[in-house]
Amino acid sequence: MDGGPLMGRDALTVAVVAGLHADARRATVERLLRAVPGSVVVHHDLATAGEGAVRRTVRDHRETL
Repeated sequence: MDGGPLMGRDALTVAVVAGLHADARRATVERLLRAVPGSVVVHHDLATAGEGAVRRTVRDHRETL
């Protein structure tokens, strides 16, 4: 294997949080944000996806970016 496009670079770790009750999901995301320095959360609101719009929010443990 050649290591792909990340060869010689730091790998990007991704955690997908899904399928939990909304309160449990929110609490899990908050714990991850506080535990992993420099982490961000990307939330995709699919409420209007049927009309062709998806709202994306990016934030860290302090604020929306």
